[in-house]
Amino acid sequence: MHSSTAMILLNRNFFHQVAMVFRRLMPFVLVFNLACGQTNPKAVKLFKDGQDLMNKKKTYQAVKSFESAIALDPGYRDAYLELYQFYFNQGNMIKAMETLQRATHAVTIGKPSILFSLGQLELNHGMYAQASVHFTDYLALNTKDTLTRLKARSYLAKTTFSLANLQDSSSIQFAPLNASINTPAPEYLPSLDAAGTTLVFTRRTNNQEDLMISRWNAGIWSPPLSWPKNSPKNEGAHVISADGKTIVFTGCDWEDSYGGCDLYISEFIRDKWSNPRNIGTAINSRSWESQPSLSANGRILFFVSDRPGGSGGYDIWKSNKLLSGWSKPVNAGPGINTSGDEFSPCLHADGVTLYFRSEGKPGFGSQDLFFSQKTNKGTWAEAVNLGFPLNDHRDQGAMVVALDGYTAFYTLQLINQFNQIITSDLVTFQLPAKARANACRYIKGAVVDAQSGQSLPNLRITIAGGTDLVRKDTLYSDAEGYYLLVVPAHDSYQVHVQASGFNLYSDRIVLGQSVRDADTLHHLIKLERIGPEDTLTTKPIVLHNVLFELNSYRLKSESYNELDALVVLMKDHPEYSLAIHGHTDHTGEPQANLILSRQRALSIYNYLISRQVESSRLSYEGFGDSKPISDNQTESGRLSNRRVEFVLVKKIK
Repeated sequence: MHSSTAMILLNRNFFHQVAMVFRRLMPFVLVFNLACGQTNPKAVKLFKDGQDLMNKKKTYQAVKSFESAIALDPGYRDAYLELYQFYFNQGNMIKAMETLQRATHAVTIGKPSILFSLGQLELNHGMYAQASVHFTDYLALNTKDTLTRLKARSYLAKTTFSLANLQDSSSIQFAPLNASINTPAPEYLPSLDAAGTTLVFTRRTNNQEDLMISRWNAGIWSPPLSWPKNSPKNEGAHVISADGKTIVFTGCDWEDSYGGCDLYISEFIRDKWSNPRNIGTAINSRSWESQPSLSANGRILFFVSDRPGGSGGYDIWKSNKLLSGWSKPVNAGPGINTSGDEFSPCLHADGVTLYFRSEGKPGFGSQDLFFSQKTNKGTWAEAVNLGFPLNDHRDQGAMVVALDGYTAFYTLQLINQFNQIITSDLVTFQLPAKARANACRYIKGAVVDAQSGQSLPNLRITIAGGTDLVRKDTLYSDAEGYYLLVVPAHDSYQVHVQASGFNLYSDRIVLGQSVRDADTLHHLIKLERIGPEDTLTTKPIVLHNVLFELNSYRLKSESYNELDALVVLMKDHPEYSLAIHGHTDHTGEPQANLILSRQRALSIYNYLISRQVESSRLSYEGFGDSKPISDNQTESGRLSNRRVEFVLVKKIK
């Protein structure tokens, strides 16, 4: 199975299935009718004449011959099926359904299969009321075909859902991307970086799938360029990482693949893309793996596979990136997966909203778009249908949602009855309110040595935010020292970096109310070296997340996270003791400020002792407002002056 089929066309196209079912049944039915002598001989001759005429491409005369056979024998099932097949092949689905409708009233033998197939056709044309009637009639016949009965119940549930939810609709306006993106060739499978300035998509030309990259420039998407690592083989379903420096994509039937389709990875290092490599056996198997989606920090991978152990045919799976590689994938669970097929996972940057396509959940068609929210227990809640008219009787395409939580890039496609793409273009639209993810922002920058300015690669950066710091994340600077953090908007965050030979780095980032500000939010992390052997004291460390209650020396709970990092630093450097210096701004009486600063330093002293730091290695002192480092005339200046500094002091041997 090629990746294009996997991404866009692997959707169990019912029209084609119906035709195949009837073709398998026709020889049996014809023999049965003749053997039982139930068919009018003149009708049989007209039927055979019609087949000969059809083989000679004389379709008009053939149709007349089949209709004449039915006129002589209204219960002649084979003639109905030949007419149905002709109209189906011509794309005249109205006439095809009319033919099956006539057959349901005239045919006795084989009626269940006709009712079932007619219901499928009607469901796939949005004729929900009619489909409901025919699935109900089929189930009332109590056939022994257990599998088909299960499908009929599933399809009947879809019609019930559709009829109940058609009125609960939202206004959706699709805006096609410009003509340099959308061409006469099919374009599909969009993915987007966190900044919203790099768009990657698949274009298929002469049955060749390649990845294309376009940049947002001066308010328009630039003419896309072919990804430099495209090959003579297909590069299909993919995802670009939030920082735009990693692409995970699907390669089918490659020399080093473990199954039919595997996931491959390429990284942008020193201004060029690395040669793609198989992501490995932790993810890839003898089964089919495709349709990747990465978390914003690049450490969680969702993908689709038909491997054993799932809920149905194709399920969504998840793996975590460890220091040693990717973890063993786990199934995304019953909130996401069904006994049917699920495709096209898209994990939003907020980390708690997952969009995907499903044919197994009640919806308007065979592949509807859904979203699920992660629960406090870490599982995925029961998915919610995105609703009409975004979802309708047609199969919906793949979708990705931008950082703002509501701008979606979507594959708008039209597929014919033979499962072939007629048109496939990329559009944008705004998600309805109920389906929006949490707005996020990104913070990007680099980690450098404060003295030399040299970049520091592969350093661990931790971030914590939200009430009681419940939102925690970890990432690493890349090979060139750069990093990118994606966080929910409208909040404050603690940022910590600990590295061997460097002082603890601490900062506090307070995000504004405008998500658009994310475009200019850059943050340089400068790490101070602890110092050479002959240095007795280090530069003061200001821990920006050590906070106190107003006019109090009581530590706020969000301070513990940072002080615990200081404990680690002390344990890693037993050759140093620690001096704790409390400072205030000039607001209030100088004597009161002096006392408060000393009490705050003492609170930290006591906390560190409670965390098993020896008291002999600690000292504390308060300076009140006597040592400002900024202007006391502004709030930002006063905020800088209200601080606690930490100085590492080397023990004298």
